[in-house]
Amino acid sequence: MDLPVSAFDWIRNRLGKHEAREGDGSSAADDQSRPSKCSTQKPYSIEHAWREHLAPVIREYGFKGSGRNFRLVKDGFALAVNLQGSRYGGKFTVNLGVQPLAIPNVIGGEVDPKKFKEIECAFRERLSADDLDTWWSYTNDVAAINDAATGAATLFRNNAMSQFSNRMAFALSVKPEEVGRGAPGTFVSLALLREAQGDLSQARAFAQKAKEIATPSWVTPTSLRHLLNGQSD
Repeated sequence: MDLPVSAFDWIRNRLGKHEAREGDGSSAADDQSRPSKCSTQKPYSIEHAWREHLAPVIREYGFKGSGRNFRLVKDGFALAVNLQGSRYGGKFTVNLGVQPLAIPNVIGGEVDPKKFKEIECAFRERLSADDLDTWWSYTNDVAAINDAATGAATLFRNNAMSQFSNRMAFALSVKPEEVGRGAPGTFVSLALLREAQGDLSQARAFAQKAKEIATPSWVTPTSLRHLLNGQSD
């Protein structure tokens, strides 16, 4: 039995209201334009600015890596870049590391060309225009964050490779009498590097300086003992 037209219209109207209620009264186009209530997008941070402005400049010079650490093997050295944020936030600095491939890193291990980091390098310093620590400060403002990252990128382009070259030249040629006080580890690295270069006289002199400036609690590395004893392997 056919339903009266009025009854059919009543059912159709009821179905239409039900569909509208399920769709919250909006069309598909409206749904696409409405912001998601489950959005997990994070605020713009210094990490975003590093990726956008600083990392591309570092990679221009052949460095590989991402995030905070980048590395390059060049002329017998491992060169490292590390981006270090302040523990209190609001500023960061750029650390540079130089590690001769011919000697162990500062923890006595072999240098891994694909994984080494600045903290493992024998010679470390900060990217700087005046030989002093350089930090870039920023606020939560996007423009300020970008300015800090682009400022570091500009200084990296202007100074980083010359700083690396100077430190490499220092490692290869500095004489024991030209080095003032420093960390014993620096003299240990220089002693081992001179030995690798075949200059046993300077190797022993650097080893002796390491021992002289060390604190009483310092333990002589096994790799240095034969030089202090006047022997060579």
